[in-house]
Amino acid sequence: MSVKKFAYVAMVLIGICFLTACRGERLSVDELLNRGVTAAQNGDWEAAREFAGRAVKAAPSNVNALILYALSLENTGDPDAALGEISKAVSIDEANYFAQYTKGRLYYEKKRFESCIAPLRAALTLRPDATDPLILLAQSSVYLNNAQDARIYYSRLARNRKFAKNPAPWSELGMNFIRFDNKPAQAAQYLIYAYRLQPENPTLLLNLAVYFDTCLRNRAEARKYYTRFLNMTEQNSAMRENREAVQKRIQALR
Repeated sequence: MSVKKFAYVAMVLIGICFLTACRGERLSVDELLNRGVTAAQNGDWEAAREFAGRAVKAAPSNVNALILYALSLENTGDPDAALGEISKAVSIDEANYFAQYTKGRLYYEKKRFESCIAPLRAALTLRPDATDPLILLAQSSVYLNNAQDARIYYSRLARNRKFAKNPAPWSELGMNFIRFDNKPAQAAQYLIYAYRLQPENPTLLLNLAVYFDTCLRNRAEARKYYTRFLNMTEQNSAMRENREAVQKRIQALR
């Protein structure tokens, strides 16, 4: 599980635990949910699935139980069943942010980008400052070749206070102008700004190199940035394929 997904799941679990504890009654469903949440927090998703399944059976319209059951199904290898359970949660409570976001995320991870848009938009409407649905909406729009929406979502993300010093959305805005509109002048503004925010980021450096290479046909500048990329990533095994491609490209530029 990625760090981002772990943080999101932890937030959902805390929310479920809080909601069940605040009702003031020690109902059997609450006990099942609390035990399921504890199991999930400890990484025991099989146990969480058992407790959540029992809670859903006892209270089929309990949205918290459905969310926990969906997460436990996903984390025990059954994303299709998870999507079914989270869809039930959304149909019961359309104003539940976690249900809407989880539904959208599951569709996104299944690469069903057209289907993920509506629940992600619903989640964003419920929490306008949330960054998770914005990220997936922006990326989905790119996959759907919807340049306008991608630009809107990346712009909102870039101006979100949580991303104040994060170069990623600015870089994506620059690449958007290259990918969809062939407008290198507009692209340059965003790519250079992103690079200045984080000059030691190899991906941003490579984006600039590609920009000078393919958009401006400036071989000298392209070689300079390509060479800096190679020097920066010399010990970075994760960049091996990119390094090989860059080395070939530098040879072609000579």
